[in-house]
Amino acid sequence: RKDRRKKILVPLLPGYVFVHTNLEPEEYLNILKTVGVVRMVGFEGKPVPARDTEIQSLMILNGTDRTVQNREYMQYGDMVMVMEGPLRGLIGFYLRHKDQGDKVVVSIELLHRSIEVDIENWALEKIS
Repeated sequence: RKDRRKKILVPLLPGYVFVHTNLEPEEYLNILKTVGVVRMVGFEGKPVPARDTEIQSLMILNGTDRTVQNREYMQYGDMVMVMEGPLRGLIGFYLRHKDQGDKVVVSIELLHRSIEVDIENWALEKIS
């Protein structure tokens, strides 16, 4: 039945492996030789390390019993659609993450006017 939802366990960040190393050239090559490794996250051909705080946050998320969903990173100007709640289907532009709480502000064009609406971040999905 369509009204039933099933929870399944999937990797938090599929396709990513985090390695704690000094990353000398020999270590770098050994990591790249590992089965399944395609490349390392980096900038201008050089690997960029994840911050300790980012790794700690991922470990906390991994250890929780709460439902965690991957969401695409949103930034100013991205087109988004409301996926949940009474405004479901509404399309607008992501403006900003509010200072307090996990709400975002979306501008919606209506009769050549923009309307700002507070919407929970989890209810939004980035569209091309």
